[in-house]
Amino acid sequence: MTRAIAYWEQKQAAENLWQFALSDTGYRIGEIEAAGRDLALRLLDTYVENLQPDLAEQQLQHIRDAGIDKIRFA
Repeated sequence: MTRAIAYWEQKQAAENLWQFALSDTGYRIGEIEAAGRDLALRLLDTYVENLQPDLAEQQLQHIRDAGIDKIRFA
């Protein structure tokens, strides 16, 4: 797989994830008890750490723009 294809696939997956994460499906992080919230935040961190650096910054910006408490998990 070429680097350009891998980058494009990561970008598409990230865009699909954010469409879901900001939808009305699942629980908002702000609604989850502390232990579950901590786990959700660790999952987000792991996800972002595994992206290409520029995609990671875009995803972090999505999180900041939406507000962490509005991100949903299902």
